[in-house]
Amino acid sequence: MAWVKVDDAFYDHPKVAMLPPQYMLPCVGLHVLVLCYCNRNLTDGFIPDPQIDRLAGSLTELLPQGTVAPLVKALLEVGLWESDPKGRTGYLVHDYLDYNPSKREVLAHRREVAQGR
Repeated sequence: MAWVKVDDAFYDHPKVAMLPPQYMLPCVGLHVLVLCYCNRNLTDGFIPDPQIDRLAGSLTELLPQGTVAPLVKALLEVGLWESDPKGRTGYLVHDYLDYNPSKREVLAHRREVAQGR
């Protein structure tokens, strides 16, 4: 089992504080689910569009728009997510690799463990 890192002061981070109040909880929930997805799938912080919709689930009861679009917009506007510079359809978690190991590092560690080092 692997672990994704979330600072225990995350709730008080200026970027989180800038989220629109009506989107605070769904944005934070979506962001944490995305962190878990990225870690589990070794994406180096990239989240493809189809996964965003899947992770958000049905929002018809929670948001007037009923779609994930305003959450994505808010996460981009505050800088928790950013557009993918490689042009893939999806987004990057800002500074993901500053706090979580890269795919290359995880695979190297797994090889070392498998070799009994």
